[in-house]
Amino acid sequence: MKARRRLFFVSLLGLCSVVPAFSLLAAGGKTPEKVRKLVVPRLKFEDATIQQVVQFLQQQSKRLDPDGEGVNFLLELDRRVTAAARPKIPLDLRSLPLSEAIRYVCMAAGLQYKIEDYAVIIADRGVPLGKMETRFYPVEPGVIGSFRTRKRFKALKHGDNGGGGGNGGGNGGR
Repeated sequence: MKARRRLFFVSLLGLCSVVPAFSLLAAGGKTPEKVRKLVVPRLKFEDATIQQVVQFLQQQSKRLDPDGEGVNFLLELDRRVTAAARPKIPLDLRSLPLSEAIRYVCMAAGLQYKIEDYAVIIADRGVPLGKMETRFYPVEPGVIGSFRTRKRFKALKHGDNGGGGGNGGGNGGR
């Protein structure tokens, strides 16, 4: 559930993702355990894009997972940065846990990651991956925007006389 909310929030910021929201629930909350236990036999790339590497890691995790589920990956990249502007990833590693493979890939690409219960989130450095919190504060009616609200109300109440159009300005002797 937490991952779904983050995906919605992130999509509002204009970021893109590799994995649709509905697939975030497929791994059954075992992602941290799986990324530690699954061992990738070989990770070899010459000038690969981050999308290619993440797709490879997702396929490998599914192939190596005894349950056949694999690990979900969510790629949150700023759309304003073109693929050509992103660094290419050259790696040649053997026999390492998936968690270490993710760490090395992120180091090579200049990205950050977070392993959550249902997905591994790989994101640009500017994307906040820490715990987010929503707070509610009780506020008396009329406190927020009260000056602007009173000004509009006075213009409607005293000034417009039904004559025309607008924001209530230019009609009274103030």
